[in-house]
Amino acid sequence: MEAISILVVDDEPRNVVALEATLAGVDCRLVTAHSGLDALKCVLAQEFAVIVLDVHMPGMDGFETASLIRTRERSETTPIIFLTADERAGPRVREGYRLGAVDYLYKPYDPEVLRAKVAVFVELFRKTTALEQRTAELTRVTAELVRRELQIGALNAELEARVIERTAALTAAIVLKGEAEAALGVRDEFISIAAHELRTPVTGIKVNAQLALRRLNVAAPDKERTLRYLLGIVDGADRLVLLINDLMDVSRMRSGELLLRLSPLDLVELVKTVALRYAETEGERHRVTTDVPVAPVMVTGDAGRLEQVLDNLLSNSVKYSPDGGEIGVSVQQAVDGILLTVRDAGIGLTPGAHERIFEPFGRAANARRHELPGMGLGLHICRQIAEAHGGRMWADSDGEGQGMTVGMWLPAA
Repeated sequence: MEAISILVVDDEPRNVVALEATLAGVDCRLVTAHSGLDALKCVLAQEFAVIVLDVHMPGMDGFETASLIRTRERSETTPIIFLTADERAGPRVREGYRLGAVDYLYKPYDPEVLRAKVAVFVELFRKTTALEQRTAELTRVTAELVRRELQIGALNAELEARVIERTAALTAAIVLKGEAEAALGVRDEFISIAAHELRTPVTGIKVNAQLALRRLNVAAPDKERTLRYLLGIVDGADRLVLLINDLMDVSRMRSGELLLRLSPLDLVELVKTVALRYAETEGERHRVTTDVPVAPVMVTGDAGRLEQVLDNLLSNSVKYSPDGGEIGVSVQQAVDGILLTVRDAGIGLTPGAHERIFEPFGRAANARRHELPGMGLGLHICRQIAEAHGGRMWADSDGEGQGMTVGMWLPAA
């Protein structure tokens, strides 16, 4: 893979020198530009993992430069970090974020913070590029397989029979190997569960892609059926992204790299928004109710991560509750903080499962019997997020079939 490049734009040579020194430890090639026009020329010539852009420049300022960068298709999503000496927040800052800024740093900036942010985008660019290359290769291979399938014709049935036979043998071998290595612990359990869960959406994507390609190659394509295949691809990809996000969250938590964007937020408003979403989508199967104060209840937290927690708790309640069951969400003042609870009338918890469900891949025995999708990482991630906010999380149930309540305590703002 070619060296990954980042673009530094600043009209002051001494600032460029300082940025070069700051970013020297990042594994990438540094390209510098001393004006907005020079920056546009660089963007036209190559791709960048991230652009560090000074706001105040003569002629064409940083915002105008960013706006023009966004008009080019290959750079319309390139992350931009704005640098400015102006400490005033306001419409200009919001304009920067509207133009695609991922951050807005004030001079003098902390070199360690800037270096860390740039390193994250460089690594993301590296992984994205590798994934795109792999996807292009898979697309090429799939197209070639379809072309050969049309040529082979009569031999296709025999080939499919052989694939099925070998797949069955491989599956049997994997099962036997999994049983033999079961005693190796959480690491092997992780590999087994991840492989199983990731294989399902990937298989759906592959099958739907092959069916869609076949439909597109016939003389009179059935557009409705082709659209259904393509929607199947999108659905499989969405499931795959959710599973990968869970795996990435666990990885970040174990390495201490889970970053929170903390700000004051109204927990009541967040609960209403998420609960309404579930009430609208699950209204025919479940009744979702809220019990929240009239006045705002403020906490200091990461809105996206706390929404992720609430979304996971409601998703679990929907998944394990019978049709017609009620799911209730409440917010109330507690000792030195705020208490959020989600209760349902679902399968409940078996004895000894109150803590096990928060462990990686941990599930109660009665949950396994339902054979629902998921790797058992959701509640583990939720607890880690709660603890990262200085809070805690627990589960309570009167027994199997008696429903469950999951509580989260957070310190008040």
